[in-house]
Amino acid sequence: MKRLLTVIFVCLCALTAQAQNEHLTFKSVPIDGHLIFYIEKMKLKGFSLVEKEDNSARLKGDFAGVKDCFLDVATLSYQDLVYYITVSFPVQEDWEGLFGMYSELKSMLTEKYGKPANVVEEFTRSRIPKEDKEKYGQATLGYCKYKTTFSTSLGTIELQIESDKIFNCFVTLTYTDRINSNRVRQKAIDDL
Repeated sequence: MKRLLTVIFVCLCALTAQAQNEHLTFKSVPIDGHLIFYIEKMKLKGFSLVEKEDNSARLKGDFAGVKDCFLDVATLSYQDLVYYITVSFPVQEDWEGLFGMYSELKSMLTEKYGKPANVVEEFTRSRIPKEDKEKYGQATLGYCKYKTTFSTSLGTIELQIESDKIFNCFVTLTYTDRINSNRVRQKAIDDL
């Protein structure tokens, strides 16, 4: 009996340790490892490399049923270790397309991850736009704050409407791995 309890205890400890070392995944690939290897894994998932720099890479491909998305992969500045990925969906030409894409992705993410941890959906100017054309205009100027955050034990997923401030609006989806982003934070704390 004592031996059985010992075996069960060791197994539970092993499972707990494994769970603490799990990374958030993107397209079933853990957000972890060296940039060059991560790029190769994304190529196997159908993405093609657009450009690579020291601590980042940009790829292009289809994601969540949407063609021609850009995928930005970033590593820690002091260590070649991937810790977050941002998907930029194609530019939308009007509020209906922009809000429609945001809403559809939010719905699918809620189905997968459950209720969001935080939702902010507002226009930041004093006058709230009523017409879709006016909403899109405010979004292009950066006065639209639509952001939904999902938290998991492995990291966060953040969906938002963004503008490049030159009249282009699009939806982004950022996956941030908890383990590797904590390493970034610890490095910053160590520098203090």
